[in-house]
Amino acid sequence: MQKLYRILDVNVNRASEGIRVVEDLFRFYFENEALTKECRIIRHSLRKTMKNIDNILIQSRDARGDIGLTVSQKIKNDSKESIDQLLVSNFKRIQEAVRCIEEVLKVVGHYNLSKDMENIRYQSYSLEKDISEYLKTSGA
Repeated sequence: MQKLYRILDVNVNRASEGIRVVEDLFRFYFENEALTKECRIIRHSLRKTMKNIDNILIQSRDARGDIGLTVSQKIKNDSKESIDQLLVSNFKRIQEAVRCIEEVLKVVGHYNLSKDMENIRYQSYSLEKDISEYLKTSGA
């Protein structure tokens, strides 16, 4: 069970980090208050949803033993050449991580939390569309 909580911990962090990247782009680069606010709401909703099991997640963490860092450092396919690529890759990171959280929560007996995560995933789809429309209309 601890390994499943480790998967949850990694993906909560991954999703939150992805949202933070998008949020910071809209706060500091595009200076768009409305989209910054949407990002912030989703990020806080994600953290609030997982708050009751946060201690379990931290206890399940094994950053020193994570083979993913070694794998990531050997593979160089995550380069970005534009803001668009940065946004797209972070939205995919968010959505994949939230989907993983959603599914694992069902297995560890937190079905209601999984439904909350499903809502967050759909919010991220809507936000991605809002941002895509903003980029098209603003000429950014």
